[in-house]
Amino acid sequence: MSAIRIISLTLYGQDISDQLITIGAGATITWDLALKDPDDIETPVDLSGCAVQMTLCTLDAGNTTEPPIISRQADITGDPTEGNCTVSWVSGDTVVLGVPLTAGFYGLDVWTTDEDGNRLQNMGLGKIRLTPVATLPATEVTPLPAQAPIGLGPNLGHAANFATLPSAALKAWLFYETDDDGLVYYSNGVAWVVVSGGSSGDVINHVATAGDLPDSSGVPWTFYATDDTGYVWYSNGPQWTRVGPPPITQFSQAFSALPDPSVFYGQAYKVFSNNAVYESAFNVWRQIGALAKSTVKTSDYTAEANQRVAVDLSGGSFNVTLPKATTCPAATVVVKKTVDSTNTLTILPNATLPDTVEGGSSFGITGGGKQSVTLYSDGVSNWEII
Repeated sequence: MSAIRIISLTLYGQDISDQLITIGAGATITWDLALKDPDDIETPVDLSGCAVQMTLCTLDAGNTTEPPIISRQADITGDPTEGNCTVSWVSGDTVVLGVPLTAGFYGLDVWTTDEDGNRLQNMGLGKIRLTPVATLPATEVTPLPAQAPIGLGPNLGHAANFATLPSAALKAWLFYETDDDGLVYYSNGVAWVVVSGGSSGDVINHVATAGDLPDSSGVPWTFYATDDTGYVWYSNGPQWTRVGPPPITQFSQAFSALPDPSVFYGQAYKVFSNNAVYESAFNVWRQIGALAKSTVKTSDYTAEANQRVAVDLSGGSFNVTLPKATTCPAATVVVKKTVDSTNTLTILPNATLPDTVEGGSSFGITGGGKQSVTLYSDGVSNWEII
């Protein structure tokens, strides 16, 4: 194990990129932080009743992406009114199971939060440079337990419909999905804002690339989509944060060789055997990438992997058949009714293996409303409903 390196920083909401902190892969770090009031840098920040979070993120066009590679809650040292705290990284944080993170620049963020993890104040942001080293740690070190990414909450909350969403003021910085229409909403602390699904284009601004995003300080509390990647970015004022798939940080020769997803929550692997990218979703690997949208189907249709299938049942009942589970492990298919119709949509598995849907020979969507269903391939013989 590498010797512990202590990095001391005094933070008062400034950009520390000019300090050019360089860290070798596999370094064991203790960050010694002294937090000062941005309006009076001689006065310590009172951390009573607060927490401090530090994150390390990849960069896209100079902006940090979510979820972070490393997310750590600081230990407050001494009297909390003195504003001092420490954050620990082990060598396994930058050398995961013996494979170092890609050398280069990463974004560093420090925030104070309330006891529920809601951001209160940005205390410092900047960049660090991760460099390769001649000798990696001799002993394989497991990364410290991942903490929930700041601003995204522990996972996606669910509500039956918009009317049953909890108070936005109580769920600031969190995302909820409404089961009746599949829309995802974000709480800015005042109101719920649609950020994906349905008519989200009505509330999300668009630019060509991440390099075309406007100055984040001029458009706080807004969302922008980059048309080249489809990612959605959120301005918290000081900077842009990407809301979407995690950056690719690891590689694997085959899907079957992927490690335990619960250990790598929030990380993404590229698999060379099928050139697909997978993210860890708690206890499963899920193939990621923008879902291809089909034209509206009015008769029997065979879906493709990672496709959003729109169906119109007003002319009568019909079937949607899923691809072979073995050909698209961890893939997703979303089937969405576009009109309110009581005709039945039947989802069928591929018949040549045969596959199953939720362990059965078919799955039916009946009744009125614009219902949707999301299916996940186990890579063997079953499509699970999630």
